[in-house]
Amino acid sequence: METAAWILRKLCKPPANGNGDPYVLVRTGVSEMIQHFRRDFGPGFETVLAGARVLDVGCGTGEEAVALSRLGAGRTYAIDMRREMMQLATEQLPGNSTIILVQGDATRLPFRSDTFDVAISRNSMEHFQDPAAILAEIQRVLRPRGRFFVTFGPPWYGPYGAHMQFMTDVPWIQVLFSEWTLMAQRRSYRSDGAQRFVEVEGGLNQMSVAKFERLVAVSGLRPLNVTLRPVRGLTALTRVPGLRELFTQSISCVLTK
Repeated sequence: METAAWILRKLCKPPANGNGDPYVLVRTGVSEMIQHFRRDFGPGFETVLAGARVLDVGCGTGEEAVALSRLGAGRTYAIDMRREMMQLATEQLPGNSTIILVQGDATRLPFRSDTFDVAISRNSMEHFQDPAAILAEIQRVLRPRGRFFVTFGPPWYGPYGAHMQFMTDVPWIQVLFSEWTLMAQRRSYRSDGAQRFVEVEGGLNQMSVAKFERLVAVSGLRPLNVTLRPVRGLTALTRVPGLRELFTQSISCVLTK
């Protein structure tokens, strides 16, 4: 174990300071978010979105909800359980009456069944503490034939599934090293006291491609389209059992009730 820790230290960047860097929030602009939605879900996305009642799950700082509004959503309910995210999201919404911010737990959505035409989750599925419960809740609040658009990445076994580029640029470190070794080294870069992946800022539930497929299979939602975005354009490897996990950069899919 000491040898593994020594090797990992040699592969890591020097810490910026001895106390660990604070978590850095990276925000995506609304125009860029619109481009991401179009890329991830294709031209039919805006047709489905037009005039729809939309649920944005894990809305973060609000850029997603604003992008959805600009793409034609009728009314968007944006939910996140973190108070600090709600405060930042409020800054995005002056005068926008089509977006309603809700601070709440997505495992217990404060909405009646069959409420929404569309639900969205972008870059949150790998962070949810109880993704099965969230899928069940989305299935409940979607109307019959409603659509759930999901995109997230990198999945757990992808090159950077550990979400630790702040520490090292070496790919697949979560495969090469144990959780204990990685988290011990992480304490030189982050001061949140996390000892397991699920305890890091934002959470990390080790969501692999196969794990996501298993959760969807028992969720009551039916896949209409699933796209595995490959690493470095190596699409063929995402079709090879045993390799697709390692060479999938992100997952985008459309589910229906």
